Amino acid sequence: MTTPYLSLKAFFEPRSIAIIGASRKPGSLGHMFLKAVLDFGFTGKIYPVHPSGEVILGVPSFPSVAELPEVPDLAVIMVRRDLVRDALIQCGEKGIRHVIIITAGFREVGEEGKKMEAELVRIAREYGIRFIGPNCMGLFNTHPQYRLNASFSPTQPLPGAISFVSQSGALAVAVLETANRAHMGFAKMVSVGNKADLTELDFLEYLGQDPDSRVIMLYQEGLDDPRRFLTLARHMTPEKPVVVLKGGRSESASRAAASHTGALATPTAIVQGMYRQAGIIEATGYEDFVFTAQAMAYWPPFSGKRIAVVTNAGGPGILAVDALARAGLHIPAFSPQLQNRLRQLLPPEAAVGNPVDMIASATETTYAAVVEGVIQSGEADALLIVIVRPPVNTTGRKIADALKPLFQRNPKPAGVVLLQEWDADAGISVFHDGNLPVFPSPEVAARAFQQAAEYYAWRKTVEVQTQSPSPSSPSLPVSNETLVRNADPRSGVVAPERVLDLFLHVGLPLVPYQIVTQLADAQAFLAEGHTPVVLKLLAREISHKSDVGGVQLNIDTPQKLQAAWEHLARIHREHRISSPLKVLIQQQVTGQREMILGLQREPGFGPVMMIGWGGILVEVLRQVVFRVWPFTAAEAMRMVEELPAAELLQGVRGMGGVAMEKLTEIILRMGELGTAYPSVASLEVNPLIISNDGQHLWIVDARMVVHTNDTSGNNESPS
Repeated sequence: MTTPYLSLKAFFEPRSIAIIGASRKPGSLGHMFLKAVLDFGFTGKIYPVHPSGEVILGVPSFPSVAELPEVPDLAVIMVRRDLVRDALIQCGEKGIRHVIIITAGFREVGEEGKKMEAELVRIAREYGIRFIGPNCMGLFNTHPQYRLNASFSPTQPLPGAISFVSQSGALAVAVLETANRAHMGFAKMVSVGNKADLTELDFLEYLGQDPDSRVIMLYQEGLDDPRRFLTLARHMTPEKPVVVLKGGRSESASRAAASHTGALATPTAIVQGMYRQAGIIEATGYEDFVFTAQAMAYWPPFSGKRIAVVTNAGGPGILAVDALARAGLHIPAFSPQLQNRLRQLLPPEAAVGNPVDMIASATETTYAAVVEGVIQSGEADALLIVIVRPPVNTTGRKIADALKPLFQRNPKPAGVVLLQEWDADAGISVFHDGNLPVFPSPEVAARAFQQAAEYYAWRKTVEVQTQSPSPSSPSLPVSNETLVRNADPRSGVVAPERVLDLFLHVGLPLVPYQIVTQLADAQAFLAEGHTPVVLKLLAREISHKSDVGGVQLNIDTPQKLQAAWEHLARIHREHRISSPLKVLIQQQVTGQREMILGLQREPGFGPVMMIGWGGILVEVLRQVVFRVWPFTAAEAMRMVEELPAAELLQGVRGMGGVAMEKLTEIILRMGELGTAYPSVASLEVNPLIISNDGQHLWIVDARMVVHTNDTSGNNESPS
């Protein structure tokens, strides 16, 4: 169930607020909270609730919720943990329907707290209350019509166009501190705490429709409903950037799994793929999170990745170029015409290529003239302006005053690296008035430029999605129940011949093959002209055949065939395989490029697709990309383009470019087949061999595992 937009507006736009647990004692949470509400200039009515009923900070208090003169739009509870239950009941009996529970000590401290939190949820459901928390910092709204700071943050936010949803109150405070030093403003902020009722997804949905929120920041630790998150993000990001910092990314232990896909499908890898699928800007660290969001709030759309660097100091300019290049951005050499124009503006010792080093004598007039020349040339899609505190002639503030009207007249993505103390002379707020975000270092700036360029390139390829992709349903030769019944009852592994039959039925490309149990049948296959051939031992007990010598290659004579057969028979005996000897004989195909394709059903995510560079070293190289199924052919193409060393598919060193339409078709048919059977737990192709000319793709090995104890499976689709 999604939370309607209007029901959450009351949290940010209340006309009245009750503060249950307000205190007369300076330094207490209840005193500090009331003072924050007053100091921020809340425009509505304030009702402190305190047993004494005395005046607190000049505001009359009331002994109980029941004695309030009206039903407040919002109540904030910050009493002791053992009193929260009764306070919530009093809110319900009064008719209050929106509550923030600041108090901690619930699910996060153990089993007893978990039970107490569940009781709060029960009470809220009984009275029709929606609440934030418990164990949260609160929220704020800087809109002048409301001026609400319903939080215990010691730092008051500046107004702006960024909204922030955080699962951590402490991180929210830290971001506010950093933002204030950087003169960075917010529209709204909410700390969701334990998420017993309302979650970050409810507020993400709300802020996606909020006209005051131009950019959304989200700090995420757990992800309770990945499918809903993906659906929301797909609708939002084509119109509004969402910058996410994900906590808990490290994997504490390797994962045991029956397939390569299962071993590689870590929660972090899947989430990262889902972020890219949804157009989410994923921050790699704290500074990246804060300053990329700030930049996205100021910048117009990027048209490309050509970056011009203008500086008054050679060393920092070179560092900026290095950082931009590492981020995959292009620093083009300027044309002779532009260089001649810049030479007329600068002293002889200045450098007029890219970067432009105007040397330390550059004034605000120099900065404005050079930057304007670069803009008018059209030779850069964005500009990075690096300023070391000028020794003479000018200040950061004067440079900002000169650049501000220039960028107001000529909207162009540009940022400033300000390598000096960020004091009154730095002019940070003036830079911002000119839509010029200020960064603390070239590296942080380069990452923001990279993220923005990639986001706007992605946005050009998508439209606002009113509904999720709808996969086609292939006709199936056997039912889901038959597939489960014929699988190994312990491992769920489906017999290879059954998997290959399914692949043939849906049109997936296989090499000529035959399943044989007698050497004579293998000899007959060889005699038909399928040379050379490969023999593979088929046994449910052996997951990775190559590891035990169960794959025999380059067989082109009857003598080699007999030797290979005897080798596999010996392995069959040594491993005490109970079933009769069964061998897959295939025509051997060659290609220097091998890929892996897999589908895995993951809790919460449902079906997840993976592609990568395959072969026996796939788990070592880990060069794979994930997406949540279903998706379109365009998304399949983006998966391929994201692969490390994707250039190998373009055609290098005598190898032809891969027929991409064939590759994406295989990816989509794999997804359709794997999800057509609800009980499929995993489906994997490894390797998919690509011919050296790139025009032929062959599946030479496949593995399917089903849930044998539950044929209902997990076949969610975003909606």
